[in-house]
Amino acid sequence: MDERIINTAYARESDIKKGMDQSQITGTASSYARKYALNGLFNIDDTKDADTDEYTKKTKEADKKEVGLMPIQTGQIQIIKQLLEDSEFTMAQILKKYKAHKIEDLSYDEGTKIRDGLSK
Repeated sequence: MDERIINTAYARESDIKKGMDQSQITGTASSYARKYALNGLFNIDDTKDADTDEYTKKTKEADKKEVGLMPIQTGQIQIIKQLLEDSEFTMAQILKKYKAHKIEDLSYDEGTKIRDGLSK
């Protein structure tokens, strides 16, 4: 006995989509309809798909974390040095607190924390 699985996908096209011509609008709607029909049919989790809001959210969170791991920036160093001139703290104290040998060893996030702390 032959078995069949049938699935149908419907898509509604916008009349106008900024920056797209009619064939692009049709192709986009058709593509999404097929994708979601197959996801439903085969129970595919698409949260790792670049087209989902969840993927975008996770990617933005990861980007923020990566920025924090970047090395301290030259502009941050200059601001910290200026703020230290009017502060009761010394560069040596800051480096000791962050267990760094020189200011260039600090991360972007650490530089931001130091700047914010000295600005208060």
